[in-house]
Amino acid sequence: MKPILHKLDSSLVEKLIDDTLSSYDPQSTNIELMDHAAIDELRDIAARAVGRPLYYWKAFLFVATETTMETVSSDASDGWHIDGSTTDAGHGVDCFNTWIPLYVSGASTGLAVIPREKNVELYACLGDARLPLGIYTRERAPEVLQQLQADSADFVFIRHATGDSVAALRGDLYVETIDAPVVGDAAIFYQNDIHRGFHEDGVRIQLSIKFTDSPLTSASRATHAKLKELSKHGRLEGVLVRELLKISKQMLGS
Repeated sequence: MKPILHKLDSSLVEKLIDDTLSSYDPQSTNIELMDHAAIDELRDIAARAVGRPLYYWKAFLFVATETTMETVSSDASDGWHIDGSTTDAGHGVDCFNTWIPLYVSGASTGLAVIPREKNVELYACLGDARLPLGIYTRERAPEVLQQLQADSADFVFIRHATGDSVAALRGDLYVETIDAPVVGDAAIFYQNDIHRGFHEDGVRIQLSIKFTDSPLTSASRATHAKLKELSKHGRLEGVLVRELLKISKQMLGS
């Protein structure tokens, strides 16, 4: 599916912020957002786009700053990836991301996706979309491209489990970019589509929600709802996140 950008009603965004504030724990990025009107609305929009029923799985919070994005942007992939929870959801289960900024002050911030429906040949060559994918860019890993005799390419994509690989020029790929999103903009996309977030200066507090095309049992939820520790941040971050979300809510109501 091609990424969808949907504008949430401000009242729903305010409720999302309230729910996030009530369940936010700086020691974990997981957020409990069960049975929420915004979740239902987003699920229905995504379900219409993919043509099948979808089910809420989990939600988590990510704080984008120059510090938190530093490791990602310096990686060989330059931040391009597919989500690791692909295998967590279970074999044969497709998963979709919903990406919602709750606070934005960055000079340049957003999301880029390489959608499969616009890059059919690329994904056909890469085989099973649920397998881990290695991504190497000329900018961040020129030595890898040289070893693979792909010096003129901008990207090399490798399914290490199968050996399927593709070298590609950026100009040959269709990239959908969602630039400068504002609070309440919801981007919905297939999590196995190659994507990256980008951010410069300021802060972006982002709520990410995952839907699956098959309901997960309570046991599956407990098994796969892995907590992500915020080792770099802590109590100070918790205070800042709460204060910035309160400011964002006040601005919505003004």
